[in-house]
Amino acid sequence: MPRTVEISLPSGRTAKLLENVRVLDEVIGIRVQSGVSVKPPGDVVAVTITDRSLPLLMELLDRLELTSSDASSVSTSRPDSIISVPESVPISSDYSRASWEELESMLNKESGMNFSSMANMAIAGLIAAAGILTNSLHVVVGAMVIAPGFAPIARISMGAVSGCTAWRRGVRDTFRAYLALILGATIGTWLVAALGHTPESPKSTYFAGTTLLDYWTGLTAASLLTSTAAAVSGGILLSKMRSTLTAGVMIALALIPAATLIGIGFASGRLDLAAQGALRLVVEVAIVALMTLLVFGLKRWRVERRRSSM
Repeated sequence: MPRTVEISLPSGRTAKLLENVRVLDEVIGIRVQSGVSVKPPGDVVAVTITDRSLPLLMELLDRLELTSSDASSVSTSRPDSIISVPESVPISSDYSRASWEELESMLNKESGMNFSSMANMAIAGLIAAAGILTNSLHVVVGAMVIAPGFAPIARISMGAVSGCTAWRRGVRDTFRAYLALILGATIGTWLVAALGHTPESPKSTYFAGTTLLDYWTGLTAASLLTSTAAAVSGGILLSKMRSTLTAGVMIALALIPAATLIGIGFASGRLDLAAQGALRLVVEVAIVALMTLLVFGLKRWRVERRRSSM
């Protein structure tokens, strides 16, 4: 899908920018508003361009130092629709891909663990604990969808590939997210235990049968392969700005059940169970971090060979 890139810059630099933009492939439209920018002061140039050629435009802005100057700013947006007869073929054959800055902005927005996000993680932990202790797999799946637990880990990889400090915020938010989930699972275990459901209860067949419990706490080749494939898929979805589809990735991963079992283990005095869940959680986080690092690194190498300006 084409993007509109809006550049605010000093009036004296507009002519050179236009000279270079005009020769780029698949430029759909160029608009210039002279002297309308108050901060930073100067002109505003809006360039509508296909996703395919967006990296070329961003590289041009880098060369002209418009992405690193205090006297300029750059923003991107997506038009809902475009009608341009001369450019109809490039538009219809274009594909969806996020620029590096868009990917960083999306992860900054979706990975931050503020109060509401941590509350969601805690609620997901409570729901997952209730689902595990009452043999309700669909409830556990619901908790996986609710929990915003993928983006904070992916942010670690994004920061590492970008060479900026975002990875530190990713580590901090990942720790906060799963600590909140474990706390919610602990509280959920106590509440459900009051209703007669405990790991030792005959009603808790996930524990008696051990099939799902073994999957969520064990480190088998099949489970690790599944998690690896899911993590790669999650990285690809993020790089294409399809973050809503990572809910399916969270279902395939064992992040939420493993963290939930830590809370269940603590609440029920089963420290062996908590330790098994902790080991699987650490492995899952490592897999997600490494696979998204691989996906983002390949994107950076193949498409976005630029240093982030964020």
